[in-house]
Amino acid sequence: MKTNKQIGILMQQQNIQLQNILASENNNRIFSETPVFPLATNVTMPEGHKYPNGDVSLQFRNFSCIGLDNLYLDKELKRTDKEAILFLKDLTVAGEYAIMTKYATVVDIDAAGNLMPFSHSPNAPLPAGSEAVSTIPEDQQADMLTNARLQRDKLSSVDNPNGQKLMGVYNNHNEVYNELFQSNAALLSSWKQGNAVAQMAQHTNTATKDTTNRVAVNDSSKTYGDPGNENSYNGHSFVQQNAVIAACIAESGYWGGPLPDNQYTQAALATLNFKKSVGTTGNDSSAVTPLTSDQIHSSVKDFSGTPPNSTLPELQNQVNQIRGAAGAAEIAVENGWDILNEAERKQMNYMLTASWEDKLSRKNDKAIDLWVGKCITHLKNVSVQLKRSAEGEKWLAHEIMMPSFELDIDDTVWRDAIGDIVKERLEQIYFVRSLINEKVKTYLKSKAEMLITALSTSI
Repeated sequence: MKTNKQIGILMQQQNIQLQNILASENNNRIFSETPVFPLATNVTMPEGHKYPNGDVSLQFRNFSCIGLDNLYLDKELKRTDKEAILFLKDLTVAGEYAIMTKYATVVDIDAAGNLMPFSHSPNAPLPAGSEAVSTIPEDQQADMLTNARLQRDKLSSVDNPNGQKLMGVYNNHNEVYNELFQSNAALLSSWKQGNAVAQMAQHTNTATKDTTNRVAVNDSSKTYGDPGNENSYNGHSFVQQNAVIAACIAESGYWGGPLPDNQYTQAALATLNFKKSVGTTGNDSSAVTPLTSDQIHSSVKDFSGTPPNSTLPELQNQVNQIRGAAGAAEIAVENGWDILNEAERKQMNYMLTASWEDKLSRKNDKAIDLWVGKCITHLKNVSVQLKRSAEGEKWLAHEIMMPSFELDIDDTVWRDAIGDIVKERLEQIYFVRSLINEKVKTYLKSKAEMLITALSTSI
């Protein structure tokens, strides 16, 4: 074993060797890029941007470490030849950031809940991962959700096998419906038009709680929607069912030709089956047979016929009717399938086209750089404690002592509301700073191990 004095002499020689090793080591890259960190959703873009609203994210790129040649080994190593400490005096960590944006669909109705408008305006940004808040008071929300659960439980009761099947079908396709309402701007626009669906939801809540059994859910004397968008309960319901069917078809990957058989077309078929089931009660888009809540539950529970079982060829025929294909209506008559009226064909053709356009926007609008700039930090008095492996074959970084640091980010180009939002979010996101810290530590540990291993024969 070498004495401390011998080791001290060796250290002076090895400091020169360490610097020579680093001079030949060109790779000072800590990392090429981090994952993309979401910062905020639905943010108003700067004037002149390619889309009005976007989701904002952050990525760090091309981080390097400068100053590794300014190092030395412990000259008073009061340890065995199995330990060493490497001191790194003055390090600079530098790289660049990118503030990125991606087209955002403005979801401003609670399609997964009570169908009410959210309290934030269409242009109000939300922290990434946060949930929007409905405009209705919390006590009313709680009341509507409690009632909805009661209606669901009533349908799913053990003495109602038809209701259990109905709820089962909904649950099977709920994921597709939720996806569409979270991403398809055309479908969202249809559902919020004139505030009709929200008004219908409020009336449904009132009607299903009525103990006199006199309030019809689909009251023929009532209309819903703001001026210019008024329609009956049935009228709006069938319009929105058709909208969902068309949106499912567009999302299925259909661009013409045969329809694919996948979760989207199966969800469209389930919607078509529900539409037909409602028809057995004497209700369609124009004909109204008023039904109370109890009557609706009874019609489900007591149904003894054969449930509708629409097929992919039938759905294909509806697409052909929507597109005005010759002979499509005659084929529907021959097979006993539904024939769409002119208004339905126009509405579903519009929804199909608008959904295609929206899908292409989402597909082609990958995140793009809005702002790119430099970021830098300086580290002083970093040290790495190293130990030989149990086998004695290599050196391993045991512990790294490094001061906490903050990145100096050049934000001179940040502007408008989005600039303020990015600054606010960055101050709140601890894990981003923690991730950079850990990446720097990992890099320095690997470098220290490489340097000490290169000198292992003399230590």
